[in-house]
Amino acid sequence: MKHRFLSLLFSLSFLLFSCSQESAVFKGSLSLQDAEKRYSANPEVSQFIKLARNVIAYSNNQYAMKVDERSLRFLPGSSESLAKRFIALPKQSLKPAIDALYYDTKALDAQKAKAEQSGLETFVQNEDPLWIAGKPAPFLESWARWPYDRQVERVFQVLFHQYVTTTVKQKDAEGLSRFFAEKATEEYLLATLGGASPVLARYISEQRDEKTFATLFPDFAERVINLYTYRDPTASSESIEVSRTQLLKVWIAEYKKRYTERFLTNRYGKFGDRIPGDAEILAIQHQLSLLGPWKEYQGQYRRAGETVTSYLKVAVKE
Repeated sequence: MKHRFLSLLFSLSFLLFSCSQESAVFKGSLSLQDAEKRYSANPEVSQFIKLARNVIAYSNNQYAMKVDERSLRFLPGSSESLAKRFIALPKQSLKPAIDALYYDTKALDAQKAKAEQSGLETFVQNEDPLWIAGKPAPFLESWARWPYDRQVERVFQVLFHQYVTTTVKQKDAEGLSRFFAEKATEEYLLATLGGASPVLARYISEQRDEKTFATLFPDFAERVINLYTYRDPTASSESIEVSRTQLLKVWIAEYKKRYTERFLTNRYGKFGDRIPGDAEILAIQHQLSLLGPWKEYQGQYRRAGETVTSYLKVAVKE
């Protein structure tokens, strides 16, 4: 009962901050044209802005998306992400008391302190939404330090989310946007770098590994869910924690043993080096949920002819 009350209290408090936080994200942002002028002496940032504008032009020419560059913003600063996802839950539970997105670090720190004082387990994770306060998310200055292929992908994600939201009007805008962005990134890298590019090969391999991990992880989480759901009422919290550790160590040992036969890159090689807490498990679940029903998208994509242009025609009709 106590945790239900806390959940309601924190939720109401979060809603009061949410709208103002979202709008504040754009404070100090620049148009891409102004950003390019301001950072003309910074090769790294200037190159990223130029790349973003090139991807926009490619989207308009190749996919007829009619993106208006004036609708997109660039956000100066050293922030690593646009927002933070905050998860808090009771000990030995996978039912969150709080699962919220924060754009204001001071508000987040205050809520985190309250949650921990009340005995909740917490976890904070960087997150980059694609749509904020009814607008395309701005491009962060820190993304200029990302690998080239991830910069391309991120720009496509924002563009396709805007397109899917306003044109296709798909319910799962997040997942479909990310799927389109992935395939468009492959096409863009192929067109600009060539089929023999190691950047393209790495990107395709890492995306395949992402889907492999997304397929495997639910079984990992299920071990913990089942342990808590069917726990012995007489068991102590210490014995439950011992059982949890043993169950997950067995799963991780098998994961590590078969890693090279399942994965193509080291992207998920460090998973299991330490056992994640329950709040972190929920954070990973959320991150993977952003992919949406990707297997369904993959099937539709193949039937449409395995090009972004052909799949866009199908998506618009649906």
